Amino acid sequence: MSKLARLKTFVTHRLKYKSDALVALFVFIFSWWLMSNTFSYQNGSFVIAGRLWSDFAAHIPLVRSFSMGNNFPPEYPTFPGEPIRYHYLFYLCVGLMEKMGIGIGFAMNFMSSLGLTLLLYMIYRIAKLLSGYKRVGLLAVILFLFNGSFSFLELFKDQPLSLDLIDKVIYAKEFLSFGPWGKQIVAAFWNWNIYTNQRHLGWSFGLALLAVWPLLRCQYREMCDFRIRSWLLIWWSLILLPFFNMAAYLCVVVVIVWWSVINIRRRSYLTTVYWTGLFYSLPSLLSMPANESIHFHLGYYSADRSLVSILNYWLHNIGLYLPLLPIVFFQLKKRERCFLAPFIILFVLANVLWLSPDLINNHKLVNFFMIGMNIVVAKQFFIWWSEIRCRPKEKNTLKKNWLLKPVVCFKKGSLLLLLFLLTFSGVIDAFPVINDFNSINKRVGGVPDYSNSAVTAWIKDNTKGGSIFLTTSYMYNPASIVGRKTFTDYGYFNWSLGYADNERRKLLPQFFSSTISKQELCMLFESADINYVLFSPGNGVVEGAIPRESILYQSFPVAYSSIDGYEVIRVDNQCGWDEILKQ
Repeated sequence: MSKLARLKTFVTHRLKYKSDALVALFVFIFSWWLMSNTFSYQNGSFVIAGRLWSDFAAHIPLVRSFSMGNNFPPEYPTFPGEPIRYHYLFYLCVGLMEKMGIGIGFAMNFMSSLGLTLLLYMIYRIAKLLSGYKRVGLLAVILFLFNGSFSFLELFKDQPLSLDLIDKVIYAKEFLSFGPWGKQIVAAFWNWNIYTNQRHLGWSFGLALLAVWPLLRCQYREMCDFRIRSWLLIWWSLILLPFFNMAAYLCVVVVIVWWSVINIRRRSYLTTVYWTGLFYSLPSLLSMPANESIHFHLGYYSADRSLVSILNYWLHNIGLYLPLLPIVFFQLKKRERCFLAPFIILFVLANVLWLSPDLINNHKLVNFFMIGMNIVVAKQFFIWWSEIRCRPKEKNTLKKNWLLKPVVCFKKGSLLLLLFLLTFSGVIDAFPVINDFNSINKRVGGVPDYSNSAVTAWIKDNTKGGSIFLTTSYMYNPASIVGRKTFTDYGYFNWSLGYADNERRKLLPQFFSSTISKQELCMLFESADINYVLFSPGNGVVEGAIPRESILYQSFPVAYSSIDGYEVIRVDNQCGWDEILKQ
């Protein structure tokens, strides 16, 4: 090879990786912008976007249970006494970063940004791998970021087409559709909000794609020279995935089983590497409590189980991707059909099984299915574009001005219209998230941390990290803010994870009863291993009882009271069995 040829090869190789590095940098900047503008830590308070308000009431206690509490072996902070049922590894990493001295705001946003960056970059690389073109990878990322649902139809229901609609979109503070909580049919799981709320999800899907990356390189580029780094990449991804997200682990298992079946007579070395990785991941899988709520359920959140209703539901939720699925599938080459098939299997599973106590969680399988669809549709889009041949008259016009191509050439214009419809709802859905950024600082003071709250500081400095609190309020209460465990939460989080929350909730009226004896009360505290009771200002939110009229409040001395109405009672040292016997 001549010096000129070697120089050309060197430059081409460098430019190839430089462009990929620029893509990685760009998606990281986007990810950081998205994450840091929805959650931050300012002047000793948590500043939380309105759309994150509910989920972060569970995330912050979990992070703080690792950084300020004592949560080893891990338990869910709002349901102590049982092994944790939640994929906690992301929040453990954030907690350890804070324990090392890194601010919780930076730690949370940095880890979140890295996870979403990994996901977006892997979508780009896989689409580029399948097609050989960077532009296909970039389009796949765009399709992923801007969903193709039919939620935009809600925009025209009450208002005709006019310029006022532009202002309505740009200044929107609510999503056009937010099912299943609203009356609209389109679910709330296809826009940016799902990744800003569930901060571990980017890492989960990113690791899942990273785990199958060596397999895809071997299948599509015949790059099967597996070295030790490839083994470690596969094995560690599979070992960690159950702790990041069980649904993502299921997605990878389906992909591995699928490729093992179609390669049963060849690539035995590749199959061995992956099945060895699954074997190594079994301890991780078994360490998470089994889900006993799996059962048959047809149609996800469709109105009924008829085929028409199911098709109507998904036509609204994934838009033109639904009719494109069979068209694209049969136009793809055999290898691309093999790539898409396991994603379709996951979509089917989401429609025939109830996989967790809360049916909502099936959305993760659909999200992963859409990643596969985004990749193959991006590839097919450029194939269709290159195959379109304009008429002679159109060609003469195009020579004068290439900008007229989509207008003059009807077929190309139709293809661009398809691309518009595949992203329009996603663009609209971006504005409620962006406008939530703009209103984030209007939340007065945010959620005060221990430096801005006397009672929170007292709990941090005067109670042990593993203490369990019985509280009269739940979301963002001072005990959970500094990582102390609470007897229960407001109901949803514990129930959605499969804990027996209703059984604990039945005990609350007994704890705050006005007729119970002190001995019976102490026995309740002993059985629940409760150390402290935290009374919030007023009467709290305990159903079936008035906490400050209880025997508990009247009989036990207050260990601490704050000027803003919080009171803490220590019960473990008041319920010594020797004292009870003397009475």
